[in-house]
Amino acid sequence: MQEMILFRNPTNTRFQRLLAFLGVMGGIIWLGGSIVRAAIAFDMFIPGTLTFKPTMSAEAMLQTIRLFGMTAFYTMFSYGLFVVLGTAYWLSLRGLWRVRGGVFIAGMLFLLYVPVEAVQMYYDIHLVMMIQDGALALEAGKTLVLKRISVLNGALLLAMLGYISAVLVLCMQPLTRAPATQAFEEQPS
Repeated sequence: MQEMILFRNPTNTRFQRLLAFLGVMGGIIWLGGSIVRAAIAFDMFIPGTLTFKPTMSAEAMLQTIRLFGMTAFYTMFSYGLFVVLGTAYWLSLRGLWRVRGGVFIAGMLFLLYVPVEAVQMYYDIHLVMMIQDGALALEAGKTLVLKRISVLNGALLLAMLGYISAVLVLCMQPLTRAPATQAFEEQPS
């Protein structure tokens, strides 16, 4: 049986390996940063709702919003790295799409949710600009955080499920087709 490893494939060029490495590193930093940012942001809300905690002081809430905004730069940069380099690597594997259908599906699942991330980045950029200018007011920060979290209603949950599905498809590779020479050898005469 043929080994189905994408990243240590002997036919990959050094350039493809570098694209894969940098793209995966960007993806790891982005995904980890997104989880950390979600934990920071949801600390301001009553669990299970998008209602701000009335018991949280204004100073604590402002500091939480500031921390949420300051971490946006790292996740935006790493997501951009992931999308650009990951897409370049994915396109360089076009010849494998028919043999390894999971590679195509995983790439499409990631690219499908780029617009959702772009809308979130729009609000992140505004929040970062407010923090850098020193013009971060509590109500304006709360409004931006709430808009960012509730943008496109259920699309964020669908995006996370899509990302998890893409990683599972890459790991399990369910749509891998055997080479034609093997299929002819296994048939009885």
